[in-house]
Amino acid sequence: MGNSIIIFNINLLLYLLKQEEFFKVILLNDESIIWLYTQRVKLHLNNKKENETDIEKEWINLQNIIKSATNESLGIIKKRSRRKYLKI
Repeated sequence: MGNSIIIFNINLLLYLLKQEEFFKVILLNDESIIWLYTQRVKLHLNNKKENETDIEKEWINLQNIIKSATNESLGIIKKRSRRKYLKI
């Protein structure tokens, strides 16, 4: 169950990033990376001051928490431009 929540969070963030940036999702095969990710999410949730009454603000806060925890534990790969033609 824990892995499915992590994968859902990662998939949620894939559309939040630019198309040129991707998370290193392949690292989720390692148990230590999964543990690190869950610890980062818990840390950010504990550091959060209070719940918002506005659901939109709360959703934005949760997105930012998940995004920062994923960035800290997995990192980002930038898409390389592979040109098949000669640039002049």
